[in-house]
Order: sequence, then structure tokens, then C-alpha cells
Amino acid sequence: MKKKFFDYFDLKDAVDDVSNEFETKEKAKKSASLVGKTLFNVGLAAGKASIAIAKEVPGALIKKADSNLKRSDLTDSEREKWTEIKSKAENVNEKNKEK
Repeated sequence: MKKKFFDYFDLKDAVDDVSNEFETKEKAKKSASLVGKTLFNVGLAAGKASIAIAKEVPGALIKKADSNLKRSDLTDSEREKWTEIKSKAENVNEKNKEK
């Protein structure tokens, strides 16, 4: 299996390294390495989740804007605001589709 540039670390190997080490100094180094790999994995997962969520935001804004624009009780400035939000969200949505 080819490792990607931003791929998760296999923590099983790191845990095994810590468990199998008996020398205190080496165990401390390997424990620090395990902590670093764990933090990297958490950060990577959070980053990937954030990207996935960010891709869904324009669609949600378009739906909300459509819903609000159907209302008859909006003022002119509110209607203008929701029309602008919808237009910007559609532009972002198109840019995301191009990528």
C-alpha cells in the first residue's frame, strides 16, 4: 500500500513500540512519538471533516435563502440580503464543482 503525503499514522505500531520498550529513556521517546502521531491523526481528521463540512455550507445556505425568499413578510432589505446570500452561495458552489 502506497502511503499518501497526508495519511494517518498507524498507531498500533507506535503503541507496540512503547509497550515493548523497557529502557526508561527510550520508552519516554517512543511515548512522545506516540503522542505526536496521535495529535497529528486527530488534527488530520479534524481538517478533513472541516473540508467536508465547508463543501456542504453553500448548499445549505441556498436552501435557507430559497425558503426565506418565499416568505411574504420580508422587508425589501431582508429580501435583498437573502438574494445576495443565495447568489454568493451559488458562486461558491460552482467553484467547488470545478475543483
